[in-house]
Amino acid sequence: MRLTKLDWLTNIENSIVAIGNADITDSVLSKYGTVDLEKLSVAMLSDIWNELYAIEVDLR
Repeated sequence: MRLTKLDWLTNIENSIVAIGNADITDSVLSKYGTVDLEKLSVAMLSDIWNELYAIEVDLR
């Protein structure tokens, strides 16, 4: 099943909350030049979420 843009945005938001450290999440988002997540492609959102999720898992 392919995820929609809304699914990726929700996953990213959930990972940001789970990480709970703005410095970490800001560094990931800035790496992708992110100003507005909603303007990014699904592929880019997938990459951002993969990186955030890996950090989230490491923090558990």
